[in-house]
Amino acid sequence: MISVIKKNINKINKNIKIEDLPSEFINKINNSQKNKNIIISEYLLLKKYILINNEKIKYNKYKKPYVKNGLYFNFSHSYEYLVLIISKENEVGIDIEKIRDVKYYKNIINKFFTEDEKEYINNDVNKFIKIWTRKESFYKCIGTGFYKYDKNISVLKNKIKYNKNTYYITTKKFNNYYISQAIKMIGE
Repeated sequence: MISVIKKNINKINKNIKIEDLPSEFINKINNSQKNKNIIISEYLLLKKYILINNEKIKYNKYKKPYVKNGLYFNFSHSYEYLVLIISKENEVGIDIEKIRDVKYYKNIINKFFTEDEKEYINNDVNKFIKIWTRKESFYKCIGTGFYKYDKNISVLKNKIKYNKNTYYITTKKFNNYYISQAIKMIGE
């Protein structure tokens, strides 16, 4: 079973002091460009849905978070929204992006996108954001993020074969946002 939780960061009850957070979250606040409210919101959602018996979050060499309790999860945030995807059986990745004017998107397209993705986007920022969320959710699902990517992988189709595995990507429009989730299928 896969669950996706969407929360408005401004509506999450944050009656918690920074000093009451686990040390890895305090370090994230001190060493991150992320907004303190986002980090606290991430912690509160993890505490509610993922962390069992005060388990510690660990990170792979590409900084993908994981826990050893058998749950797979991933986060994303954009402006006031935070999304969390959880699965008991499948590796997962998620991304959310607000639909907005992105001045630098052509540089991103040239670096990360396939020719068919470039053709599909055709200078449309809305399509760029949609494909970007799909691409980011896929790379988060495989556990590398954009630290290690293959420019030849297109995310235009919902089903992707990669390294002998099958991944499904779905995208939904929510208010003025795109949310994409990628799921590694078992036994396909």
